[in-house]
This record gives sequence, C-alpha cells and structure tokens, in this order.
Amino acid sequence: MIFDLSTAFIKGTKPNLLSDLVAQILNHKHYLTFSGEVVDYLWDVIGKHSSSTQTDLWLQSQENLSPTIEIKRYCTTVRDTTFSFEALMEMACKPAIILMENTREWVVYKRMIECYANDANYGNLYKMLERAAKDPARLLPVKSGGCGEMLQSLDDFFTEGYGLSLEQKVMVVFDRDTISAYSFDSNKKRLFKRLCGKKFSKLSNSDVYSLSQPGFIWHMWYRRELENYFPDSVFINSKFQRKVGLPPFEDNHYADVLEYYAPNKRTEKKLKNSFPLLSSYMTRELFEKNQMVFSIGEKHFGEIELFLLKIVKIV
Repeated sequence: MIFDLSTAFIKGTKPNLLSDLVAQILNHKHYLTFSGEVVDYLWDVIGKHSSSTQTDLWLQSQENLSPTIEIKRYCTTVRDTTFSFEALMEMACKPAIILMENTREWVVYKRMIECYANDANYGNLYKMLERAAKDPARLLPVKSGGCGEMLQSLDDFFTEGYGLSLEQKVMVVFDRDTISAYSFDSNKKRLFKRLCGKKFSKLSNSDVYSLSQPGFIWHMWYRRELENYFPDSVFINSKFQRKVGLPPFEDNHYADVLEYYAPNKRTEKKLKNSFPLLSSYMTRELFEKNQMVFSIGEKHFGEIELFLLKIVKIV
C-alpha cells in the first residue's frame, strides 16, 4: 500500500506518534509519500523520537519513499485526508487477509504467483506479492469454512482488529458454483450485497472482473470452481483417471470435477486434498489455457493476472 501523508498531517501529529506510524509503514514494506517541503522536518522527528532500530529502518527504506509509476497505478493509496490516524496505523500494522472457502486453495494461489513472477508487464508487482506471500505478517490466508460462513468471518474481522480497515485489508475469493459464466449463485445473495452493495438481480460480471471495485476487493472464479483451472493432463499426471466415456474435463469449464475424476468415496477424499500435487504440475501456460481475458480501459488482463493484481491492492 502507499501511505500519502499531507504536510498538515505530518506537522500536526505528535512527533512520537508520527515516528511510530512511519516505522510501521516501512517495517511492513509499504510505500510512503509526502511533500518535499517536509523532508527536513521528518528527518528531525525521526532523529529525535525514533529508536536506533527505527532510524536504521528509515535509512534502509529510501526506495520505499519513491514508488514507481507502476506501483502508484496498481497499489492502493491511502491518505490522511480520508482516514484517521488510528485507521492509518491499523492499515500499516495489520497483515492483509485473503479470505477463502478453504485454505487448501492457498497452495494454488502461491503457485499462480510463482508462475507469474517473471511477467514482462507486471513482474515487479508479482515479485512484491511473492515476497509478501512468504511473510504472514504481510499477507495471511484465512479459511472461512465455506461461502456460508464468509459474512460471519467479515464480522469477526471487524470486531477483532480490522474495524477501521476491513475493506482495504481483506480480499474475498470464492467459486462461482454455477453451470454458466453468466449466472450467479443465489445462495450468495447476502454475500454479494455485502461485498459490492448491489442487489442480486443487478449483478453482472463487470462487478467482479474489475480493478476498481467499490466496497471490498473480491474475486469469484469465472469458471465453476478452482478445480476447473486444472487441465486433464495435470489430473492424469497426479494419478487420477477420468471416468470412462466422458469427454475431456477441461473442455467444460462448468463441469463438476467429482463427476469426472471421483469414481468412489476414497478417490473423492483424495481429490479434495490434491491441490498441492495438482498445482505442482501447473505452469503459466497451463493456467492460461483457454482462460478468459477481460478488457479494462485500454488494457487486457487474463483472469489470473487480474486476480493477482487484486491481491496487490491489499498488500
């Protein structure tokens, strides 16, 4: 995240509190921007009110004071003109959270990040995300126990430390769970309303596949569920056998994987816990096989690109 602090805020905040905020921003690898006219003032504050460790952190984090154009475009910028000191401190200190149906998914998302880390267009952002994904103080996967529990999870976060920063620090991701790219699961009506403020009847894919979502940052997989992003070759390499007589699973993005690769309860249980093995065979090319591409402004984003850039916004 980028913390853009005004001259009035910097000079109007108690020096010891300002020193603590700056230290937390930089310690959690956020970016800090401010007017050049207060550089000397900040140096003076840090020299007088920071510990030696905090001073060293300031000296070692000078690149975090000059975010690139790319960082400014895709990272979230928060300002003291919009948020209170307490909210800024909360956003600086608290780890970003990816709220998912089950943390089994996390290994897949980390694999996506790895596969995109050398991207020609957004590689620096994805490398930043890769570092954050290895540090639970910066990015934390959390299990909701299914979509039905996500509203309660959001309420819990609100009362347990994210009361001033819930929409900025928590990203929600879940399966579509329908048999069409243009239908929404009616069981999630209340969740959709909480995330974007829209009535169920007014929802469209443009509410999901965007980098400027009002309210929460969230993602619903375009296909039926996460399993639909694995091609048949990956299931076969993982020692699963497709049921006889069925066409390729990868040709139907809204098929139920259990109907293709789980002939019995034993295999079904194994399949539900197979994300580490399945994802180990995935490459960027495989993730992008027949993936949906979205036009946002004048740019085009594959779904995985878009998903990862959404995570960047909360880190």
